[in-house]
Formats: sequence, structure tokens, C-alpha cells
Amino acid sequence: MSSTQLSWHALKRFSLRPPSDLFSYIADEDLVEIYTLDNLQIFRSMSFFDLCSYSLEDLYCRPWYSLFYRDEGITQQIGAEAVRAFSGQETGVFVPNVADHMLKELDSPFKHEVEIQYKVMAPLYNSSGKIAAGLVVEKAKVVNRPKESDKERLLEAYYQSQNVDFANKVATE
Repeated sequence: MSSTQLSWHALKRFSLRPPSDLFSYIADEDLVEIYTLDNLQIFRSMSFFDLCSYSLEDLYCRPWYSLFYRDEGITQQIGAEAVRAFSGQETGVFVPNVADHMLKELDSPFKHEVEIQYKVMAPLYNSSGKIAAGLVVEKAKVVNRPKESDKERLLEAYYQSQNVDFANKVATE
């Protein structure tokens, strides 16, 4: 399923209404994320999992700040732009003032580094017409990825560092 289709299904599932032109800004390969007003991520498009080497367990059970690193200045830019989307200052799709940057996995098997370019942001509305969430569309690509021949060794080292029996883990997957 494409990012566009999956995003549409997520919006329907969460009963969120996007600005009418939102989908003209989303390409199938784009990364789409939806955040609540409490800054909880409730949706990521499938393209995220091409960029990330964390398990689903890691993503849902560990705080994001223990998983990823980005420059503090970029984090501040993102926060300021989120305020624009969540406060009603922006009512439709807008291009956020966030510099292109690197996002680094801190404690993952493959320690991916991902180049991120924010394309657009938009507030999302509930059935009462109030802003209930925000959506971000990004272009992203992994800029360092281990060779296939190194992956099994890296996974074994990662599982050992997490006190997981690698042979048993592989046998049960």
C-alpha cells in the first residue's frame, strides 16, 4: 500500500480531517507521520521501516530520545513549526522552516543515519473542526547502511548487548 493510501486510511481510522489539498503534496515514497497535540506519534507510513533498523518493540516501548539523535537546533526548529500547526497559526498545508538534517539511530542493530528533508506540515482537524493532530511529510534516505555480509554479525552483537540469546531469537523468527 502506498504512503498516500495508508495515510488516508489512518486519517479515517483516527477520525481526522486534513486540509483539502494535502494529498497533492504526498508522493508514494514519502515518509508521513501523524502526531497528537501531546506530541505522541500515532502513525508512520510504511516507508519509515525501510529507513529504520529498530524493532517494533523498541519503537513502542522505548522513549524516542533514547532511540534517535538530531542536532538540538533542528529539534528547536521542529518544535517551533509544530506550534504553528497546533496553535491554528497555520490552517492549511505549509512548508516548515526546518533545515535538512541527519537523524541518527543511537542504540539499534545497524545504527542507521538518515538524511531528512521536511516537505510540508499540516494541522489535522477533528469532527468538531478543532485541531486535534498534525501531519508531517518528509523525504528521507539512509546514508549509511551496513553491507549485507555484516548484518548477521551486527545483529548478534546487538542481541548480546541486550542480553538476548541470538540463536534462539533467530530460530523463533
